Amino acid sequence: MNPYRALRLGTAGVLALFFLYFLYEMAFNLPSSFEVFWGEVWGRIVFIDLAIGIVMFSVWVIYREASILRSLPWLASFVVLGNGGTLIYLLAALWPVESAKDLPRFFHGRRIQGGNQS
Repeated sequence: MNPYRALRLGTAGVLALFFLYFLYEMAFNLPSSFEVFWGEVWGRIVFIDLAIGIVMFSVWVIYREASILRSLPWLASFVVLGNGGTLIYLLAALWPVESAKDLPRFFHGRRIQGGNQS
């Protein structure tokens, strides 16, 4: 098995487990957890770190997609899902990568000549 494919499948499995855990927490513990989280200094710092990460990653996605309109659904998923949304985008961007020669297409996306990928 191609190591890139194994990495993608393993990451997809971890992502599935993450979403199951997230759904459980959201259904049963979210309101009380958020009060504790925001009440601590580290909670606010983690939130600021997440916000900065979303902004920086969003800038790359807008550059890579070469269109703000194509980027909007992804940006919304980053805000709603946080790092889970960025992981989904990374998996989608890495899916066509089979070797190191495909990495420019990964980093530059639609800005590469012939970068017509879904």
